[in-house]
Amino acid sequence: MDSERQGQHHLECQACRVIPKGPVQWYCKEHKIDLCDNCKSSHASKPCEVVTYKEKFQERLMENPVMSKEVKCPLSFLRDIGIAGKDQFWLLSSRSDTIKLIDSNGKEIKSVKASAQPMRLAVSHDQKSVFFTVPSENLVMKMDAKSGKITRLFSTGDFEPIGIGSCRSGDLLVCLYNSKDIFGKVVKYSQSGQPIMEIERDGSKRSIYTKPHYVIENKNGGICVSDYSKREVILVAANGEFQFSYDGNKARKVVENFTPEGIATDSRGNYLVADHWNNTVHIIKENGAFVSYLLFGKIEGPTGITVDDEDKLWVCEFGTDDGTVKVISYLQ
Repeated sequence: MDSERQGQHHLECQACRVIPKGPVQWYCKEHKIDLCDNCKSSHASKPCEVVTYKEKFQERLMENPVMSKEVKCPLSFLRDIGIAGKDQFWLLSSRSDTIKLIDSNGKEIKSVKASAQPMRLAVSHDQKSVFFTVPSENLVMKMDAKSGKITRLFSTGDFEPIGIGSCRSGDLLVCLYNSKDIFGKVVKYSQSGQPIMEIERDGSKRSIYTKPHYVIENKNGGICVSDYSKREVILVAANGEFQFSYDGNKARKVVENFTPEGIATDSRGNYLVADHWNNTVHIIKENGAFVSYLLFGKIEGPTGITVDDEDKLWVCEFGTDDGTVKVISYLQ
């Protein structure tokens, strides 16, 4: 893998406590601190073991990730995806009002027509329900995965619901956007539509989001969001407290016009972020540190992504007319 595309980026060198011009790429195992290039040089005279930032996490990433499967689907301009079980997934398109269940050979198993164009979907953790948003009607809907029956859950008032995520508790995370006032927020709802928590501003009363697009809950209850307008990935803690924002690893100057779309997490706590403009997927740690790119330039306009129980990444391609989902193995 191209070493330039494996460079690390961290917010601050923990030795000199400044944000360096270059990336923070080193880690002192004895002092357990992250180091910039300058501080790494000064550490060389000490009896310390300094390793690369990647070695710190012991990722065991494949040197050459493998595209293990390409699934041609009966939909094009794919927008979102959710695992439905072994070798099956739910899929929606920006050009269709149907949600389809597809197997890993591209065969359509089920097709359910919604009342209007769905924008995003989320599969419940028990895989018995599929939740989706309908921005044109400001509605959040629920579909029974077995019967295909659709029920209305709740309205989002004056806000357009865009992204949706399913929590382990059964609650829902919804990305909301107000096009009139041009601002967004993320709200955790019960399935009855009762707001449980609204995430809108940080501790300094500044807006966290502008146009949040995709949202997931991590294993610790943290909430990770891709913001289309800010071109950032933003993490807040389970209580809504701002943790970090990731700007696409600008320090390395490898990508331009970072365009984050779908987000997923794997069993090791990594975040995977689809970068639509740059035709790749970023891997970042739970503290916002960049780890690597996957198959740089070999994915056509990735949008929705998800990770299955075997840590394989499933990626929707928006940039192909034949509706392709690519399955990628990237962990050893």
